[in-house]
Amino acid sequence: MQRCTIGEPSGLDGYRLSSGRRFYAHGGIIGIGPDCGHHGLSEGYDGGIVVECDWDPDFLPWTPAERAELADEMIRRWTVFRQGP
Repeated sequence: MQRCTIGEPSGLDGYRLSSGRRFYAHGGIIGIGPDCGHHGLSEGYDGGIVVECDWDPDFLPWTPAERAELADEMIRRWTVFRQGP
């Protein structure tokens, strides 16, 4: 998973998974919780990260591998945080 530019030409505002899928994340923040939108993922401000979509027939749901890649990255980040400086 790498930072990438989605819509802001001035900087990195999203992530690209190894599959090529890109998604927006305000300030590089990805959150998870029961109040973070339809699927529990927040993009760091006031929106959600869409992983499934029943209102857009052209949207391809995230694959198990894409979900695992994001989860593994978040686990890595929380492990670093837990260990401290």
